Amino acid sequence: MLHVENFKRTSFNIGLAVTLWGGVITYLAMQGVLVSLSKRQLALVLLVTLVVPSMIYFKSTSFKAWAQKMGIKTLTTFHVLRMPAALFFFYYGLKGELPTLFWMVAGIGDFIAGAIALYVVTRPKATMAQYHFFHTFGLIDFICAVGTGLTFSLILANPLMDTIAVLPVAWIPFFGVGLSGTIHMIAFHMMRTGTATISH
Repeated sequence: MLHVENFKRTSFNIGLAVTLWGGVITYLAMQGVLVSLSKRQLALVLLVTLVVPSMIYFKSTSFKAWAQKMGIKTLTTFHVLRMPAALFFFYYGLKGELPTLFWMVAGIGDFIAGAIALYVVTRPKATMAQYHFFHTFGLIDFICAVGTGLTFSLILANPLMDTIAVLPVAWIPFFGVGLSGTIHMIAFHMMRTGTATISH
């Protein structure tokens, strides 16, 4: 169990880390650093945002205890933000600034995932099976969206993928994707180990 003071300290540290992460991505995008990187370098940045938080979670006892105390419902609530993220994909996609297949896969999938997350977290008596269904669907959507994006960037070298390095779209792959992937990983780990609770 995580004592109150330790929980507050861990919450502060995680909040600070996430804020700094978002701030760095915002700064790099505003300064044009992201758009100046090659597609391989951008893919590396994406990989780092996925791997580092996951490694910290598995190596940190306090992070695991914090996640358990927060509960799977609170963690899942973050995924509701996939609906407004989907609207960004729709907006820039319909303007012709993103590859059609990419924005449709990422946008439609994210909107459905966000809607399912909203449905589950607002149900008074949601079951763990429903949370498992959401995270399974959400992870499949996650893999499809990231896989399609990497295909258009690294294999097809589509110039329209430059849009993902410009704000506000840059927040999605280099901030939201890492958080989404980490939360999916945490949720599955807690459900597999029997440490998941619906509320803290």
